[in-house]
Amino acid sequence: MKWKKLLFVGVLVIAMVMFTFPAAISAAEEVEDLQLTAVCSDDPDETRCWEIYNPNHFDVEFKWKYLRETHGSSTWSGNQNVPAMSSVIRCVSPDIHGHKGSWVRIQWKDSSGATQLSAKVDTIDDICEGDVTILKYSGDKRLSGAVFDVTDGQGFSVQVTTGADGIATVKGAPDGIIYVKEVVAPEGCEIDPNQYTVEVINGKGEIHLENDCPPPPTKKTEEPPAEEPAEEIEVLAFTGQSPMFFIFGFGLIAIAGGLIVGLRLRKVRQ
Repeated sequence: MKWKKLLFVGVLVIAMVMFTFPAAISAAEEVEDLQLTAVCSDDPDETRCWEIYNPNHFDVEFKWKYLRETHGSSTWSGNQNVPAMSSVIRCVSPDIHGHKGSWVRIQWKDSSGATQLSAKVDTIDDICEGDVTILKYSGDKRLSGAVFDVTDGQGFSVQVTTGADGIATVKGAPDGIIYVKEVVAPEGCEIDPNQYTVEVINGKGEIHLENDCPPPPTKKTEEPPAEEPAEEIEVLAFTGQSPMFFIFGFGLIAIAGGLIVGLRLRKVRQ
């Protein structure tokens, strides 16, 4: 009799695990795709560089591979880390075993543990000629679509726009002081009325600008007239897991129920 009770408890535990495990998987936080971009280098004959941007609110591990036009490719690198809402730059020699490299690809894991691959990004041989970078953000979110007028008051004038990584790049800025003013705010944000100064040294400089982006106002909707309450029918949402989870779980519960009924009938007959 004791072993039958233990069997009944074990069946119930397994059934509970079968029902709760799919829910735990579905609750995993989604991983947004990492963004891979070719960027300039100080000496393209010596190094070629790429930027990896992480749009998630948590760190993401990735691997990367530098591939050649001929003779295959290099192996995947070891796991590397890109911090939340940040970028890392990776550079390599353009000559691998005597063959010029042509493009880079990265991989990472999504929330289910499956491997995701970026598109192939071609190498570029641009020389970094002293760029000035403008980073636009709100809280921990980088903002695209902000437009800035950049001038030095002596003839240099250019207009730049932030991309998906929240960065706008000013090329060819002269050394000294330049002035940065927002003329178009990111969507859903208020324009910044201030003008900022950036010191440019050897053609390089940077500034980080935070924008106040209040949430959109909620629209009040009129409540519909009260209706007679309809009979409630509970609908179980499909979680995306295999139906075999539920079939197997119900089967285990049915077996446990059968054992209980059998034990009670046996007692009655005795």
